[in-house]
This record gives sequence, C-alpha cells and structure tokens, in this order.
Amino acid sequence: MKAIQIQQSHVMSEKERKGLLVISPIIIGSAVYGASCAYAVVTHFFGLMF
Repeated sequence: MKAIQIQQSHVMSEKERKGLLVISPIIIGSAVYGASCAYAVVTHFFGLMF
C-alpha cells in the first residue's frame, strides 16, 4: 500500500508576513489609482463621442 501524504498549506514566515504587510497597500493603492484613471479616460471619451 502507498503511504498517504497529507498536504499542508504553506505557513508564511515572519519575514514573508512583514513583506506582504508592506507591499499590499501599495498594490491596492495602485489598483485603485489605475481604476480611477481608466474611469476618467472612459468618461472623457464618451463625453467627446456623444
């Protein structure tokens, strides 16, 4: 019989957790900024077209 291997989820180390804490607001802020710029560009183009 084969031995059953239980897959364990990855547990983040303290260094990974601190890095994620630093970089996640930057990623969220850039996504929100990009979405607001895209919204402004789309509304501007629709304003020119119609």
